[in-house]
Amino acid sequence: MGEQVYYTGVREILKSGDRLEYGKQGEVVGASIGDKVGNGVVLRFSGNKGPIDCNLTKVRRHAAIAHRPRHLTRWRLNVHR
Repeated sequence: MGEQVYYTGVREILKSGDRLEYGKQGEVVGASIGDKVGNGVVLRFSGNKGPIDCNLTKVRRHAAIAHRPRHLTRWRLNVHR
């Protein structure tokens, strides 16, 4: 816990209004719960109201590439969170 990581998934706006953005740095605040147990971490991003449970395939320990892939430039509204 306390490790700094970077989000590498598509941009999302959650029901809470919190946002996930490609390349944004977050802090690991715990282990995942629910359907991501063993496959994710709970991250806190500055500017968001609360922590977000993220799959390990969408986080990196090192800064994301400067130019995000073309398929990651669109917003995706996630109404399930």
